[in-house]
Amino acid sequence: MKNLRKYLLIGTALLAVSLSCGNLEEVNVNPNEPISIPTANLITQAEWSIMSQYWSRGLNFGLGMLMVQHFAESEYTDGSRYVLQPADFDGAWSTFYSGGMADLSKAKELIENDKILDATTKANQLAVIDILTAFGWQFATDLWGNIPFSQAHNPDKFQLPAYDAQKSIYEALIASVKAAVAAINTSGSGFGSADVMFNGKMDQWQKFGNALLLRMGMRISDLDEALAKSTVSAALSGNIISGTAEEAQFVFDKQDALANPFYRDAKISNRDDFRISAELLDVMNGDDADIKDDDPRIKAFADPTPTKAIVGMPYGLLDNEASALKASTSRFTKTLRQATAPASVLRFSEVKLLEAEAIAKGFVTGDAAAAYKAGVTASMKEWGITDATAIATYLSNNAYDAANATKSIATQMWIALYGNGVEAWAYHRRTDFPVLKPAPKSSLTKIPTRILYPQTEFSVNEKNVKAAGPNGLNDKVAWDVR
Repeated sequence: MKNLRKYLLIGTALLAVSLSCGNLEEVNVNPNEPISIPTANLITQAEWSIMSQYWSRGLNFGLGMLMVQHFAESEYTDGSRYVLQPADFDGAWSTFYSGGMADLSKAKELIENDKILDATTKANQLAVIDILTAFGWQFATDLWGNIPFSQAHNPDKFQLPAYDAQKSIYEALIASVKAAVAAINTSGSGFGSADVMFNGKMDQWQKFGNALLLRMGMRISDLDEALAKSTVSAALSGNIISGTAEEAQFVFDKQDALANPFYRDAKISNRDDFRISAELLDVMNGDDADIKDDDPRIKAFADPTPTKAIVGMPYGLLDNEASALKASTSRFTKTLRQATAPASVLRFSEVKLLEAEAIAKGFVTGDAAAAYKAGVTASMKEWGITDATAIATYLSNNAYDAANATKSIATQMWIALYGNGVEAWAYHRRTDFPVLKPAPKSSLTKIPTRILYPQTEFSVNEKNVKAAGPNGLNDKVAWDVR
């Protein structure tokens, strides 16, 4: 966390210098290390910017977690009733393209042009950039579908970038991450302490890269089976996240400006708009046919009410209806609301449940039931459940159902991804499990399947955004074919 503050403070100073000079390369005043300071700073800034947006109110808990009904709004309930407009996404779009992704593009350019950096370190640093860049692009295209990609971050040539088809974006991202993973020398150096995700540990970047390939491959499994199968097979046969200690996380800082977005929303903005949903608790309490036993994770997911009970807020109510229940329903867990609570970027539980699904689909050989069991067990441990008897009882009562593999795995993935609304929504859109009913007080009859292109694009890049395709909340991205 000290490194996060240090490099971001350096970045502020460097930005001022670069603006006065008009050229970022002019910051390189040390002939012995011509790019070490700016690239280190750019990587720290990029990690913080991308992960802050990934974990943000606007896209994570104020959108994704509402769409998958992990949260219900206790006031200002427009989001859970899908009252969304293009202008609502202006900030997210601008931050994505001009923030961390632009930093990564500049860092890559500087490293590629460095004549002093040794070959192993250069290859490792470029691999880190390519993996993190691919993570960012997947994050964006899964929300919007077709987006500016191949012409992005090249204003000298493309002032108004065209939109790429999502399928071609995925093909490019998979190829890039495969090459990056192969290029990594796990004994070599990376970005050192400037890499606040993994502290320069290249073995961790390789494991994250392969886990990201697994996520990407399964995401397109209904769109391009051949590419999905080869991608998943390569990921699972490589050096991949193999335990909870190896998970990809981004730890936020205790300083308010750099703290976890959940914390900033609650403690700085004084917002208290979300409760755990009754729909999620119904499943976890065993009131749903898919789950046959109380889930040990319930107490980890929510704080008790003043009556010491955990009570869910019904999803999608009108403002006055929700406000009337606010005092008697449970806030989402304070664990997520700590300043330094990490963003769970890619967990071991997700890896194992994706592996179970890949085996069930015939993409790889193995024991789907064992992978399912390992995934559920990992999720329990991720949420602090250490009672082996409780875990075993839950698994006995909720065993893998080979006859309904997708439903069985997807229901557990839906629970395991609690806190990560972006991924939970993407996974739910692809599988349609568990079956969720749309908000009862919404004008839409279906849960949204994408977000809207921002109003700013219609103002400055109208021709290209209109050519990108349909722009309704119930239009589907390319991999959502069910």
